[in-house]
Amino acid sequence: MRLQEFASVSLEPQDACPVCGAMIALAEIVPHPHQVGLEIQGFNCKCCGPVKSLVVKSRRMKERLS
Repeated sequence: MRLQEFASVSLEPQDACPVCGAMIALAEIVPHPHQVGLEIQGFNCKCCGPVKSLVVKSRRMKERLS
């Protein structure tokens, strides 16, 4: 799943880049390859490129349950 499929996610800066300190933004959301109900969120820095990933509970699973 790409971010474009996920309209409720904000593209606003979320955190500081661990490399240069600039603000980073959510760039991609993909399903976790081995765990059902989890997703990997990838963050990009305008200066450094991809710098951070987080594994979180899937928002898509919450939508299906509602």
